[in-house]
Amino acid sequence: MKFRRKIVSRMSYSTTNFLVVYFVVGILALLLLSVTYISYVVKRLNQSQIEQVRPLADLAAIIPSIEDKTFSQALDKIFKELWGNSRLSFIIEDKENGTIVKARGVDPVIDRKLDTSNVGVEALNPEEAKKLQKALERMKDTAAADGHGGSIPSVAYLDEGRQTIGHFYFGKVAPERMDRLPFVITDYEGNLIAWRIWKNFTKIEQASEVEIVQAEALRRQADVENRVAAIQLNPPAHQGNLYYEVAKHYELMLMPYAQMLLIGAFLAIGIVFYHNKKRHEQAAIWGGLARETAHQLGTPISALMGWIEVIGEHADTMASPSLQYIHEQMQGDIARLQKINARFGKIGTEPKRGLVDVSEIIREVALYFEKRMPSRNRQVKILLPTVKPPLILGNQELLQWVFENLIKNSLDAMDKNRGNIQFEIQVFPRKKQIVIIYSDNGRGIPRKDRKKIFLPGHTTKKHGWGLGLTLAKRIIEDYHYGTIYLTNSSPEKTTFEIRLPIAEQSHEILKGESIAG
Repeated sequence: MKFRRKIVSRMSYSTTNFLVVYFVVGILALLLLSVTYISYVVKRLNQSQIEQVRPLADLAAIIPSIEDKTFSQALDKIFKELWGNSRLSFIIEDKENGTIVKARGVDPVIDRKLDTSNVGVEALNPEEAKKLQKALERMKDTAAADGHGGSIPSVAYLDEGRQTIGHFYFGKVAPERMDRLPFVITDYEGNLIAWRIWKNFTKIEQASEVEIVQAEALRRQADVENRVAAIQLNPPAHQGNLYYEVAKHYELMLMPYAQMLLIGAFLAIGIVFYHNKKRHEQAAIWGGLARETAHQLGTPISALMGWIEVIGEHADTMASPSLQYIHEQMQGDIARLQKINARFGKIGTEPKRGLVDVSEIIREVALYFEKRMPSRNRQVKILLPTVKPPLILGNQELLQWVFENLIKNSLDAMDKNRGNIQFEIQVFPRKKQIVIIYSDNGRGIPRKDRKKIFLPGHTTKKHGWGLGLTLAKRIIEDYHYGTIYLTNSSPEKTTFEIRLPIAEQSHEILKGESIAG
């Protein structure tokens, strides 16, 4: 039966560990799959945008050379709006002198300042120049990583827009009479330069007052009827190196992590609820088992008490003093069985608590074991605390059970000729708690088992159910609102710390005092 019990316990924890590993590995696998797929999608998106860089850069270079200035300006405006909403950015660097002549998508202010079509724009300040240079270096690194067969893409660009030097105003004429087309030529400021109204081509310096008035009238009429064209000069094109990059889709790349975070939070909440429910179920099972045990023990204990009373009625007839001593010890053991039975009856229910002295409880438990120590190990000494602690709000019988379980474990683990079990008590008035430091010099707890000692069913002994420390933890934490944990374990010394809150009545007495801490 012992072998079967340990196998069942191991299977239970193996199943729990398997579920934890299953969920963790499953989440990581889903995260990896999602990241891989989204990386593939982002790569395709980036590639499709990269393929648009060259034609868009060519368009940016061609726009200033369009002869129709109105159309050129309208197209340039549309192009800037289109580029402003794009993730693309590029920089054109002059092939000959290496200066940066055009940029798009790096920074709106930098783009505007490098646009030669904007008149009167100030030069880049040092911070903007540094930002532009940093962007260029980043794009060069990207180009080197992508590879272009050892060459950088080149593009034709204009260092300035077309220059308007004047305007051409013209009148109405039939198509077959184009050779008789009347027109007026002005400079950029609108001053008359030359015209042809009838037959002869006339310059301003050769014209009479009447001819000037006629030319001015034709110019105004053509302007009203929108029969005017700009006279422009196209600058020569230059060759430059084209560097570009595509802004990463961070919001898309972060999506799988956000999804896994939400899934993880959902699973974590589910696991917490599962563990709480499982804990309550186990508590109900233990409580039911404990109460059933108390019920089953109650009948034989009552019978034994009756038989001892019968023997006590004939105590005067017992000639042997040893029989009288045995009778007294039997009475003590029966009383002990009654206490144990009462403990089991309290598991699973809220125990009654009152003001108790922990040092007195420890003294009673130590006295009980000292009487029975010869049957275990004559060399073990139990050292009692020297500090008188304040009272705590607790249940005496359950606290006795905690200290008994600790001492039993120490006696089972004692492998030295001279064993020591020591209780120390420290009082911390500011923290409103007392600390019980329990230690022994047994063989210690193996490192691999230190995190499992409070788990139900875990034991390193050949006998026992592995519930002693589990019940101790539950009594301290659930019923007394304290903590118990292992602070140290080695072949020389094993130490536990138990922290319990001081009762309010005792805390009032301790105000202004400094017992410890």
